[in-house]
Parts: sequence; structure tokens; C-alpha cells
Amino acid sequence: MTTPQKPKLGLAARIGLIFGGFVVLAIWAGLSNQDDPAPVAQSAPTTATAAPRATYVAPTYTPPTYTQPPAAPTVNGITSGTYEVGVDIEPGKYKTAGPADTRYWPMCYWARLKDTSGELGSIIANDNIRGQTTVTIKPGDGAFETNGCQPWVKVD
Repeated sequence: MTTPQKPKLGLAARIGLIFGGFVVLAIWAGLSNQDDPAPVAQSAPTTATAAPRATYVAPTYTPPTYTQPPAAPTVNGITSGTYEVGVDIEPGKYKTAGPADTRYWPMCYWARLKDTSGELGSIIANDNIRGQTTVTIKPGDGAFETNGCQPWVKVD
């Protein structure tokens, strides 16, 4: 039995295979560099010094002071605010129809005060009301405070 012989390649075929291999390698190398970013040109470091920077000084801020004038009774009555008795309003009996807006809060507030210090101990009497109310402000009261009520109107 004879073994089959392999066909022999001629010199031209061998050179073609070698050249083809180089072409395949060159194509593969070119495709693999597609994802690499382009090289960035780098400049040589400079030895020159930058100009000195100016120092920033923040401006000083003084918040404005607001002094709110005391609320004055309107022609239609006393609205939200704090009123000094004998200065802004006179002692007497005052009446309101109740809360000014019941959509969000169905009550309004009033207080007879000894003074305008804002201290809890300065409250003589107070209430959160849902409807018509009458309050008598006395000559010895220091102030009257109301919030969210329809106008208070003096009835006597």
C-alpha cells in the first residue's frame, strides 16, 4: 500500500501565502487600533512664572433693618395685627363675624395682652374662634392681637 503524497507547492505559491499572511496581519493590526484614542501632542513644560493673583476681599454685608409701623385700624375695622390700646385702638366692645378664610384653617385667633413683649405671660385672655365673637378690650389692657379674622368692628 502506498501512502498518498501531498501536492507540493511551487515557489510562487509559497511566496503568495507568506505575503497574504502579512496582509492579514496588517489588516488585523489596523482594525485593533480603531478603539485607541489619537495620541495627544504634549507641549514641553514652561518655566515662566504666572503673574501674581489679586487677593479677593469679600464685601461686608449689613442686612437692612425693617421697622414695621404699628397696624392701623381700617375704615372697615381691625384686621390681623397687634394694636396698642389707647394708641392704635380705643378700649370698648369689638365684634367679628369669624374667620376670614375657612378653606385652609377654619379658625382665627385673638388675644388681649398686658404688653407687646411677646411673652406668654403677657396674655390676659385669648381664643381660637370658629364663628361670630365679641371681645371687650379694657382700658388697662396693653394691646389687642388678632390673626386670620374678618375685621373687628367697635360696637359700643
